[in-house]
Amino acid sequence: MSGFLPNNGDIILDAVLTDLGRRRMADGNFNISKFALGDDEIDYRLYEKGHPSGSAYFDLQIMQTPVFEAVVSQNASINYGLLSLTNNNLLYMPSFKINENFQQSCKIHSGIYYLAVNSQTKTKLGVASALGVENKKTLLANNTSTTQILYFETGLDTTELSATTFNRSSYLSSNDLLDSTITVQADSRLISSVLATAGGQSFVAASNSSTETIPTGLANVGAGVAATGLMSYTNYSVVGLPNLLEAPIGDARTELSTIKGPRGIAFGLNFSTNLSAQAGGTRPVEYTQFGRTSINLFGDGALYDYIDTIIYLIGNNSTATLQVPIRIIRYVSG
Repeated sequence: MSGFLPNNGDIILDAVLTDLGRRRMADGNFNISKFALGDDEIDYRLYEKGHPSGSAYFDLQIMQTPVFEAVVSQNASINYGLLSLTNNNLLYMPSFKINENFQQSCKIHSGIYYLAVNSQTKTKLGVASALGVENKKTLLANNTSTTQILYFETGLDTTELSATTFNRSSYLSSNDLLDSTITVQADSRLISSVLATAGGQSFVAASNSSTETIPTGLANVGAGVAATGLMSYTNYSVVGLPNLLEAPIGDARTELSTIKGPRGIAFGLNFSTNLSAQAGGTRPVEYTQFGRTSINLFGDGALYDYIDTIIYLIGNNSTATLQVPIRIIRYVSG
């Protein structure tokens, strides 16, 4: 990992080796064969087209943004890498968004998605005063049906293009920006497998239709492989389903998609975990190692064990990325 730092007007390269790099150097087999560039610290919304001083100042705030220094942890390196595109005519790139509008959508609570490790915990969370009585706010681990689903969409999140199948074909499909598969990265110490909406389905609604078809059945995606650069993480391959949700005309129906422009793919996820001991059972040691135990989390006297983790999504064609905060939670007593 490296960072660029100013030094008396000159630009220097501050190169810092990761733990893996130092290990290979100690073994005598360190060799730089490739590198990646990223711009995690840049907020492109600061590009000000209407700056009163003219075009030379449009990117002034961006150019004045401090640049990150190097970090040595592999899982804290580049989240938003730069890439090379052969098509110079691309005006838009797809982005990932979480959809909480569908009937079975899981709802976020205080910036995090709750994964109840068993039905006992999900029921208790459903009546917790801090969460409210809405069970839609929690996933139920190890469950393929009759529960909430974490839904995702990709597409061009812009109002400059209508959400039609024609624009989907012109701006996404024709430019190979539809993700046939998505890489889902999960901590293997906490997540034992990934469940996803199965292939052969689509998210469908014509612009003049009053109904939408939203896939709900989940299936285990199979064994994963060790993730490169993320310690203890596993990569799972998830099928991207066609997102044929067109923007409704007039009041044909309520718009449920979170993508403003042409939609790309969509899918739903849930997760399995081995940390699912019932209240009164033996507490899995992972809660002590990686999380907190017997916490009065909502101030109602109920005690919970929980571990916070991050799920990473990567579109294998679009290169769109998303980080999803997950709280694995187990009811203990009270």
